[in-house]
Formats: sequence, C-alpha cells, structure tokens
Amino acid sequence: PCHKQAPQLKKLINEFKNEPINFVSITLDSDFDQFDKSDKKIKLPCTTLVDTKNTLRYFYQFLYVPHLILVDPAGKVIVNDAPSADSPELKTIITNAIKNYRAG
Repeated sequence: PCHKQAPQLKKLINEFKNEPINFVSITLDSDFDQFDKSDKKIKLPCTTLVDTKNTLRYFYQFLYVPHLILVDPAGKVIVNDAPSADSPELKTIITNAIKNYRAG
C-alpha cells in the first residue's frame, strides 16, 4: 500500500516544497535492510524515520499503513488520520494549515 501511494505523495511533497511544511515518512519495517531496499525503490523526497520498535506507531496510535498524520510546528497533531495522498481533501487540509500557520 505504501508503494502504491508513493507517486501521489511525491507529487504532494513537490507541490508544497516552497511552503513552510515538512514531510516525514515513517516506516515500520522491522529489518533495516528491508527498509533500505524499499526506500531505494520509492525514493520519497523527505526524511524517513525507521520505527523498528513501533514507538511512533503506538504514540500516534495508528494500526495500518500508509497512515498520514499532520502535525503543526509546535508538535500539536492537526489530523491523526488524514485522507490519502491522492485525495483533494488532503491538499485542502494542508493548505488551510499553512494559512493558519502564517496567520500566527
């Protein structure tokens, strides 16, 4: 499922590359070598965290992947289960979050 959404996520990341937003990918691969092979195929243009012990998974309370979480610069979760990367609704949520951030 992550590989399937990767092209849409890449487009989204590139679309917002000049905005005050950072994208972070979290992989749940238990084996770093498995992640490394997968990462080379997907090539997401963002930071990727390898959560081999499911620490972030439990912290953000998600059961499945891909799972999109939007967090503001202060660390507050805006949306814990955002729509998929190809959803127009996600783009609207991100755009509104950027507007709110700029408004202070």
